[in-house]
Amino acid sequence: MRQRPTLVSVLLAVGGASALLLLEERLPPAGLAPALLGGALVLVTMLSLLRELRRRDRLAIAGGAAVLGFFAGVSAGAGAHPWALGYGGAWLPTILLFVGGVGRERLAFELERLETACDVPAKRAGALARAQQIRAETGLRARALDPEGTGAPEHAGDPRAVHAYAAQVVGYALSLEGRFAEAAASLGEVPARWMPGPMRVLMRCNLSFWRLCAGDVTGAQEALDGLGESDAPEAARPALRAARAAVLVRSGEPAAALDIVGKVDGERGEPGWVRQRYRVTRAHALAALGDEEGARAALGQVADEGDAGREELRRWVPAGGPAAGMIAEMAGRENAAARGAGRTGAGEGEGEV
Repeated sequence: MRQRPTLVSVLLAVGGASALLLLEERLPPAGLAPALLGGALVLVTMLSLLRELRRRDRLAIAGGAAVLGFFAGVSAGAGAHPWALGYGGAWLPTILLFVGGVGRERLAFELERLETACDVPAKRAGALARAQQIRAETGLRARALDPEGTGAPEHAGDPRAVHAYAAQVVGYALSLEGRFAEAAASLGEVPARWMPGPMRVLMRCNLSFWRLCAGDVTGAQEALDGLGESDAPEAARPALRAARAAVLVRSGEPAAALDIVGKVDGERGEPGWVRQRYRVTRAHALAALGDEEGARAALGQVADEGDAGREELRRWVPAGGPAAGMIAEMAGRENAAARGAGRTGAGEGEGEV
């Protein structure tokens, strides 16, 4: 039912209409009953088939299809065989909606929820398993559609786009478990052209970072090859700069990295959401250039951001680099401080973050 909403609707329409046709002589006068029956089943079926969509969108689509189906059923049941044709006619709007592409983005919405669920350790295993299932199923359809991997998705529900997003979610879940080589392998097997345009740069930046964490500096650079800043969406350009700078540091070019991120906050006009990455890369570059005090100051700015700062420091520990020792030391110190602040005094380890 997840992959074939049109087929499911046709089977329910034809199967139900056929059964009613066989039983027609035993049924009472039709009236509005066939249209009401069809409309009610349309509502229930649409709510089930579109359960990955946002609740309000699902209710609007399912309710609209049921109302249209009722009127279509009333019209179709006005002649001979009112039970069969009235019921079957109620399904016509639903079938046309699915043929026209309504609900084709439902897997993308489901993946969005799965990606959020990955942040909750208790939900991560289930989210990962479902994302892997979607990745496998859409991968088969995507390769059948585009064996060479040279075409771009035509819409958000295109199997190529959904496969790319599923590979991203799988990689994200694996990276949270510290399985960076597997995370990189998940997203790395996706042809770049299959990645949706608005997300392509961010996906390639994620791939680059996971490869850095796996110790593959060359692969991290390759993930960014061919990404021109002028071709990237404006909102994604700061992330692309941060990714390039992180690779430059690990490639032995700290001065070039520092030129990208600047020596102080705001020197390169970076937005707040990417500033922590600039600070960490700045620390690596300064450490490589012999300015340990400046590197510690940059990392101190990261740590001063509270929980978000601690999470950022932990995120960068596996990536290595000239300031890796400082980052690990500071991340450990911040974690210890967080554990101490979280103690309730009721017992050892209780209340830890």
